[in-house]
Amino acid sequence: MTTLVARALAIVFAAGALTISMPARASNDLDGKTFTGTIGEKGKTEGQPDEFIFAGGQFHSTSCDKYGFKAAEYNAVTENGVTAFVRVHDATPLTSGVGL
Repeated sequence: MTTLVARALAIVFAAGALTISMPARASNDLDGKTFTGTIGEKGKTEGQPDEFIFAGGQFHSTSCDKYGFKAAEYNAVTENGVTAFVRVHDATPLTSGVGL
């Protein structure tokens, strides 16, 4: 994953968190679900396969494995039928030096 893609993921996750207005309810609607697709740079037609896995209160993106990212706690809220989530940051250093 390039730095650009890492930044794009950070923006997507942050934007999702910022678009949620109160009152919203805490949600575990994502737990036990897996979303598959392709992730890549904006404007490019090619990307790499990815799975967003929500299990046991943890979020995991498989395309980030090779950069040292591991499953981490996430928080989700649902409002007006829309569920948004943010990954809870941990202070564990990443082996690749890439961070969000």
